Amino acid sequence: MCQRASVLLRQGQRGAALPLIEPGLSLARRLGEPHLTGRLLSARAYATYVEGDHAGAANDAAEALRLFRQAGDGLQVEAMLDNLASIELAEGDLDAARRHLAEALGIARALNARSDIVYETFNLGLAEYLDGSPRTAEALFGESLDLARRMGMKALMAYALIGVAMTGHGGADLSWPARLHGAADQALADLGETVAPLEGRLADLDRQRARATSQTLHRMPAGGETPRAGALDSEPVAAGSRAAGPVLTPRELEVLTLVAQGLSNPDIAQRLALSEHTVHRHLANILRKLGLSSRVAAAAWGARNGLV
Repeated sequence: MCQRASVLLRQGQRGAALPLIEPGLSLARRLGEPHLTGRLLSARAYATYVEGDHAGAANDAAEALRLFRQAGDGLQVEAMLDNLASIELAEGDLDAARRHLAEALGIARALNARSDIVYETFNLGLAEYLDGSPRTAEALFGESLDLARRMGMKALMAYALIGVAMTGHGGADLSWPARLHGAADQALADLGETVAPLEGRLADLDRQRARATSQTLHRMPAGGETPRAGALDSEPVAAGSRAAGPVLTPRELEVLTLVAQGLSNPDIAQRLALSEHTVHRHLANILRKLGLSSRVAAAAWGARNGLV
């Protein structure tokens, strides 16, 4: 039941998976089966995460983690730490994500769980990428890709290719990232899997950045000054933005858009169904990544770059 639900979720069939999960979860709770309860909570956490209910997903993941810790199941503890970190990455809570991923990677290495090391190095790469450290992220994505290739983990190879595409940029070959994105898309399609929400949004932002860079170069007059090498290594363009800068998570972009529209933190919290504390944290991350010092400066930045 749990395994079938997981397969359906990876195929993007949440509607078919949840009818398997809910009655199974109720039965597992009645029987007092902590391990099965944890597995089904993990599956439901992923389903609600895909639907955008990050708070619900985090609650299920945290409960499953507690049950697996009590059961002394190191591999499942490691898996749930990874799942919880994925939700935190999507929410922009990079410190918490790093903390959980570091513990998960330590468990995976101690158990020599090479397939899990593939997941952890990839997700750590995402954390570094989102925090504006593309070179560190590139090394982690490369490690994940190399190990996934050696183990024949085709889906994880596809995800690692997305990471390499976002960080490598292929030097002077502007078509190289697009080819990597295309190869990743095709590999996942061949496997009948859909890309996870965060990775899909980041890949879309990177494609936008690549198109913007290509259009800029094509508009240069003949004999014009060649852009500095560093210009091609800049971070992806934020959604709706005309300026390159550190990558903002999809949630941070939503918050910045509403800030630019003049909404207060309580208004943003109500609009996005978040706590005011979470909105404040997102705004602090935005100011740090963009090198700004105030909410007014953030609103002006958003207005200048097409977010309103």
